[in-house]
Amino acid sequence: MLHLACIMDGNRRWAKRHGFSKTIGNASIDAVERTISFCLKNNIAYLSLYAFSLENLERSSREVSLLFSTLVKQLKEKYDFFLQHDICIKFVGDKHHFPDDVLTQTEHVETATRACKKLTVLFYVCYGGQQEIISAAQACARAVEDKKIKASDVSHDLFVSYLWTPCDVPSPSVVIRTGGYKRLSNFLLFQVAYAELYFLDCLWPDLALDDLQNVLNSFNSCQRNFGK
Repeated sequence: MLHLACIMDGNRRWAKRHGFSKTIGNASIDAVERTISFCLKNNIAYLSLYAFSLENLERSSREVSLLFSTLVKQLKEKYDFFLQHDICIKFVGDKHHFPDDVLTQTEHVETATRACKKLTVLFYVCYGGQQEIISAAQACARAVEDKKIKASDVSHDLFVSYLWTPCDVPSPSVVIRTGGYKRLSNFLLFQVAYAELYFLDCLWPDLALDDLQNVLNSFNSCQRNFGK
């Protein structure tokens, strides 16, 4: 497996079930750390984590603010861990919605870890797959209008270069969604055309190493024809 993508669903249901605030907590962060460790151990080169969608911005201002503050706090606390384990961090999404302190901290971590090679972790924050595709289509249209390219020049590779997701990141091999629902919820709609999809009943904070290993074993045993 080259690239694992995760839709981290079930945080609020887990919190409610355990009598906590419905906002993200340590249990969710622990699951992220387990998944990162699993990728490092199994030489998975890319990990994409759907942390916060553009639609999530419609939640209460308190919940949105707390999520952003948690993100900044965790980036500061895990900074040395990323460098020690050779982890490159990238943030993908509409960064116009990032508060100033979040934008500053994310840019700092991205710059500091740019040369790391062991694992690339992409955090999708203020992200939407449909919005990413529309943005890329608009960019292509502007390039045609400005006569930088011709409409006939628009190929798969050219279109990918206009997406928010870095064009050097391969498409996901596997998408895991926790939480029991069987939908993509606007995540990487262009990139998951040939990904293997695994829908798990466990809530994200309860995702265990055994769950990840079972997915990896299943992926390694399946035949992928890419439509051929």
